[in-house]
Amino acid sequence: MIDPLEVLVRAPQPGEMFRVNPDPVERLDVMLIENEGETYMVAEEMADEVDRAAPNRIMRKTIFLVQNMDGEFFMWPVPAPVAPDHLAYRAMVDWVCFNTLN
Repeated sequence: MIDPLEVLVRAPQPGEMFRVNPDPVERLDVMLIENEGETYMVAEEMADEVDRAAPNRIMRKTIFLVQNMDGEFFMWPVPAPVAPDHLAYRAMVDWVCFNTLN
């Protein structure tokens, strides 16, 4: 069981219907780095130092707050910059279905 304060970070599953919260405060531009199977958020003030230690490994992502039709919330990291026609933006105005072709 998931802790009530815990929100999963994942992409939508194939065939999953979902919406994205349109409020700009409900998404966040972040820098991430993976190391030995773990993902870490990089503080902006540490980005240069991390990049020197691990060149070209920082990933820029926008994390969107998502709710599926079962009422479950999760955070969806999308490579940034996010194109205006991306499925995440369409999901701000309508329920959309994720498929592997999106």
